[in-house]
Amino acid sequence: MSTRSRIAMRLANGDAQGCASAAGGRIPGAARYRSVYCHFDGDLVGPVLREHYASEEQAHTIINGGDLRSVWPDKLETYRAIGEPWQHIRPRESADLSLLIELAWDTGAEYLCCWQDDGWQTIEMRGSQ
Repeated sequence: MSTRSRIAMRLANGDAQGCASAAGGRIPGAARYRSVYCHFDGDLVGPVLREHYASEEQAHTIINGGDLRSVWPDKLETYRAIGEPWQHIRPRESADLSLLIELAWDTGAEYLCCWQDDGWQTIEMRGSQ
């Protein structure tokens, strides 16, 4: 059984190009997010990100690489590396935090790890939507 997660990054203004939109339109002034799906070990993703991928540059690299099979201290296992089509695994964009959480629910995430305010924050997705 897999523990799924979603890994996200709050975007600075002007960073939202080249992503599939998770929902239509933008909310002026609202924080936007770019995220990817991670299939395995969602309960361990947050601690690994905080300890081994603790820079904004590393966060960008993770998010821009597309959906992940797993996150390890010394490597990222990507779906891209095993030949999955980019259009199926590319990062998704959410117009605000509530839409990011909705996307996390829709993709079966049990954890949402988000880079914002110069660090990784983890939300455990429990209860009903």
